[in-house]
Amino acid sequence: MFIRKEILPDLCIKTTVYFFPCDNTEASEMSEAYYVYILQSLKDKKFYTGQTTNPKKRLAQHNHGEVRSTKARRPFRIVYLENFETRSEATKRERKLKTLEHDEKLKLVQTFKRVG
Repeated sequence: MFIRKEILPDLCIKTTVYFFPCDNTEASEMSEAYYVYILQSLKDKKFYTGQTTNPKKRLAQHNHGEVRSTKARRPFRIVYLENFETRSEATKRERKLKTLEHDEKLKLVQTFKRVG
């Protein structure tokens, strides 16, 4: 497995992307990455926390009004993103982030921007 940093300009974040050698690795054998993300509404500056396997697609769903809980607060931008190897790990992290107060999430996002 190879690890590389990739900049995704349309998401305004940096993330770790896993690439597998092409030798005998079947697509079904490749592990899927799970992401926990924090969105910030450009309308009211509030945060929304969720998880997905495709951050770019999920952001588009939020911004096109396809997610009922965020439809009235669009547009959004991704301000925080973490990746995990299992859905279980992502779910645990998502639950933890959802318990944070707005100020705590703001500190986390600011730390992420400094590191990224």
